[in-house]
Amino acid sequence: MKSIERSYKNILEEINALRKTINDALDQLEKYTKKELETLLENTRTSIQTDIENCTESIKNITCLKEDWMRIKEKSESLNFIKYSKCLVHSIKVEAVLQEMTKMNEMKLIFRPDTTIQQNLSTLSGLGELLSSEKKIQPAQRITQNLVTKQNKPAASSQSDPEKQTTSRLKEKMSI
Repeated sequence: MKSIERSYKNILEEINALRKTINDALDQLEKYTKKELETLLENTRTSIQTDIENCTESIKNITCLKEDWMRIKEKSESLNFIKYSKCLVHSIKVEAVLQEMTKMNEMKLIFRPDTTIQQNLSTLSGLGELLSSEKKIQPAQRITQNLVTKQNKPAASSQSDPEKQTTSRLKEKMSI
C-alpha cells in the first residue's frame, strides 16, 4: 500500500510538472503573438501618421502656392505661368499620393489562430499513459527455509527414492 501511495504521489507531481511546462510554453506563445500584434499595430500607426503628415504638408504647399499665385495674378504672364506650373507639378504629386492612399480603403488587423494546436489537443485522451506493474517478491523467510531444507537433506537419499526426488523438485519449483 505504501509503495502504491508513493507511486501515486510521484505521478501526481509528474502530471503537475508536465502541466506547468505546457502552461509555460503556451504563455511564451501568447507573449510572442501579442508582441507581434503590438509591432504590427505600431507599424500601421506609423504608416498612417506618415500619410497624414504628407497630406498636411501637401495642403500647406498648395495653399501657399495658391496664395502666391493670387497675389501676382495681375503681374507678368511669365510669373503666372511659373506659379501655375509649380501648382500643377505639386498637384500631380499629391494626386499620386492620394491614389495610393485610396487603394487602402480600410485597414484591419486580423488574427487567424493556428488550428494545429486545437486539433492536436482534441486527439489526446490524457497527458500521458498510466500503467500498473506488478513485481512478485517472495518473503525473505521462505527463501531461507527452503535453502536450509535443501542443505539438510542428504543427496543420496533424494536420488535413490524417486518419490522424494519428485517432491523436492516440486518444492524447488514452488519456491522459485
